[in-house]
Amino acid sequence: MMEKRDHNRLVEIQSEMLDLYHEAKELLRRCGGTTAVARAKAYWMASVEMGLTNDHNYLGSAGVSMEDTIRETDPGDEEEEVCELCGEPSCLGCEEEGEEDTAGLRTLDSDPCADDEGRWEVENRV
Repeated sequence: MMEKRDHNRLVEIQSEMLDLYHEAKELLRRCGGTTAVARAKAYWMASVEMGLTNDHNYLGSAGVSMEDTIRETDPGDEEEEVCELCGEPSCLGCEEEGEEDTAGLRTLDSDPCADDEGRWEVENRV
């Protein structure tokens, strides 16, 4: 688990990198519509922005952005509980296979957790 001060520094680094990226973008904007600027926008600028944040106007993603890593390594205020059966945080259906949870839902398959898409089936009650 990452220490809070290290995590905070990672957030600061991301912010600094985004500031420098936006500064470079502004410098290129002032340059006008040259071929070099168009190529930069289509290639390295897209890669940099998608690599740093999920908040961009490009189609697709970097797969894992710095923002994703920051979120995944966030130590938070307290330890997150993990389901003993499936190992997932905040699992809704792992009490026992086939048992009802408090909302009257059952899983769609034999796995005590929801399917890969997180779908649940509502019981028919008469």
